[in-house]
Amino acid sequence: MDFNQKLKAALDLLASAGVSRSLSAPPNYGLLWWLRVPVPPPHFSGFGFNFAFSAVCFIVTCALINGVAVLLQAAGWIAIDSDAPPWQGLVVIIGSACLLGLALAAYYRRSARRNAIPHWQQFRPQPHGKRSPADG
Repeated sequence: MDFNQKLKAALDLLASAGVSRSLSAPPNYGLLWWLRVPVPPPHFSGFGFNFAFSAVCFIVTCALINGVAVLLQAAGWIAIDSDAPPWQGLVVIIGSACLLGLALAAYYRRSARRNAIPHWQQFRPQPHGKRSPADG
């Protein structure tokens, strides 16, 4: 079974468990899947991966927003007047990224346990049309 088939089966399993599409396939994951990066849905990943991935995505988003602000300031479209040292902003962004990463990783692990979602390596979906012996 290739990654896309397994991904579809995983998203179907999450939907059948009542997990909304916005939580089972967040936009950052959708972008990676569109780019053909084989990353499992967050419910199927461990705490450490979810923490790191969420924190890095937050930092990259903040960097992009900051870059746009710098370009707009250089073009004279906005004025940013701040006496705060640059390291202060970095501390706030990294601290916020860690808090967001912890919160999301904790949510996904709790939700995966509550819905009996296995880790990606243990997930063995049934091919379409085949029933498991437990189905009777």
